[in-house]
Amino acid sequence: MSARLLGLVILIVAVAAGGAGYFFLQQPEGRRVLVLNSYHQGYPWSDAVTQELQRIFESRGVTLQVHYMGMMYAKTPDAAAQAAGTAKSAIEAFAPDLVVSIDNPAVEHVIVPHYRGGDLPVVFAGLDPNTEKQEISAGNVTGMVEKGSLFALLDVLRQFSGGATVGVLAGDTPETRRTLDRHQRHLGTPFQAVEMVTSFRDWKQAYLQLQDEVDVLYIHDNVGISDWDAAEAVRFANKNAVVPSGSINTWMAPVVLFVFGRAPGEHGSWAADTAMSVLEGRSPGSIQITENKRTPTVVNSRMARSLLLDVPVQLIAGATDVQ
Repeated sequence: MSARLLGLVILIVAVAAGGAGYFFLQQPEGRRVLVLNSYHQGYPWSDAVTQELQRIFESRGVTLQVHYMGMMYAKTPDAAAQAAGTAKSAIEAFAPDLVVSIDNPAVEHVIVPHYRGGDLPVVFAGLDPNTEKQEISAGNVTGMVEKGSLFALLDVLRQFSGGATVGVLAGDTPETRRTLDRHQRHLGTPFQAVEMVTSFRDWKQAYLQLQDEVDVLYIHDNVGISDWDAAEAVRFANKNAVVPSGSINTWMAPVVLFVFGRAPGEHGSWAADTAMSVLEGRSPGSIQITENKRTPTVVNSRMARSLLLDVPVQLIAGATDVQ
């Protein structure tokens, strides 16, 4: 049977099955994908997801364009609307066969209001665990939601502290504030103290202050701290730690006791592989929205020694150790 005839038979079978609508079997080579990154180049989480997408798409002959929305620093609804409008214009100008979106702002401000339920296939990655699936589900949309590792992290930290109050220390950006609000709603209990800072001096001062105010400390990230000194942060945190601390962002591992992290490579590879299957003809609506399976764990044994803590074997097993 000739390739042309075989393709016609497959097309007829797909239509007869009432299946993929406009998602007919096609070769992905030469297809166009736009990656809609919610943030900016230099943000470790979304950079790692983007790099994995680039690696896979480029190896398979897909023409790729990345658009950065810069939503980390969008202070007002007008600024967010402007970033969303620019992103929509970029999508229309590139005319992709599929869009991959990274993290919540891209979905909230671009995908849901403009493309959900439309003809353009969308695969998302890295949505917060408290995202309501019914708000994003559609026949042209699928994706991966982050597993809620913050719950597990805080439970472990409380076991070491013997107390329940949680303090938060983070760089001060508009998107970080929105993210922490989502985390707090998802947890269902308020953070007892929140310190948002823009300078390294203020970070150190807040770090010391929170040691006396709370039982456990969640250090979100250092984005928005313009003069961050990584080496001094490690020295300072290990010297002055009194309460157990943790993060869900792996690049913060040297300054916290534990990281129950997110796996950007898993999000990127799943999104890329799923996008390839859509480009080959599968309907996004037939692919169940899923959660990541991996939660990278990091133990800071140096800080554990400073706090005179014995870390259980079950936590050490399979974890990366930061000396």
